[in-house]
Amino acid sequence: MDATSLEGLAEHFQQKLEMVNTIMDLRSADEDDEDSYRSQVVSLQTELDNLQVVIALMRTEVNKQSTKLKDTESMKTDMERLVSKLNHAVTNIPTRMPKPAQKEAPVEIKEKPTAATTKTATAQSKKSTNQVSCKENQPPRSNQSGGRKQKNVYIPTLEYITVEEFENVPKYIKGRMTYNQVNTMMDEINKAYKEKYKILAMKRTTLSDVNRKRYEKFKLQESKETTGEHFIVDEDVKEFSHIKMDSVYRSLLTLLRHCGRLKEIRGGGHTRYASIEVY
Repeated sequence: MDATSLEGLAEHFQQKLEMVNTIMDLRSADEDDEDSYRSQVVSLQTELDNLQVVIALMRTEVNKQSTKLKDTESMKTDMERLVSKLNHAVTNIPTRMPKPAQKEAPVEIKEKPTAATTKTATAQSKKSTNQVSCKENQPPRSNQSGGRKQKNVYIPTLEYITVEEFENVPKYIKGRMTYNQVNTMMDEINKAYKEKYKILAMKRTTLSDVNRKRYEKFKLQESKETTGEHFIVDEDVKEFSHIKMDSVYRSLLTLLRHCGRLKEIRGGGHTRYASIEVY
């Protein structure tokens, strides 16, 4: 069989069927031609056997192609699902991505020179002019920058809430707050931490009247329970950030405690919110 298309195959089968009909018609012929008829029947049977083999091979090939088609459709469905997820991810990238847990780099606090430090620096400069030859053989001294000193300060920072953490927060805690709203408010709370501990890192003699009062207030809020802790109170948030002291703020504090970013330390008439490092 040399058919290369369905039309050719149908034509081939039609010819075979016509041959069968012809042979059936010849059955009623004279018995003298019985051997000839028998030969034609055998030939017809051979052709039918060959057709069965061809049909079996075609069925096998059709089954293989059907399996490949199903695999291709499954791959297409997976790719469409992946493209949909990627498009969703692109259009919903959070404005703040969680960072690896690590301490914030120390902030350098430069203290303004006082009258005493200025006089000391002047005296040291005069003295140094008379001892140049001796100092040339000595190692240089540190912190000799015109009476200015630099001090490294650790600023506590709350790590952002992840999407998974936010989704696992019970509805009665987060209320109508959105994921971006929570992390935006956390930025404001981090501002309060930063401003407070920048003031505590400075010497009292270099503070202005306002910051000196703040410094004394911060120290009065400390107790045995706060040793080694970094905390703020509601007044710090109100003074150093733009957060409104309303029910949303209270819900945020509850959410941060639930997610392990804050803990409360009560006592002495104060409710302190101590930061918790996330590892």
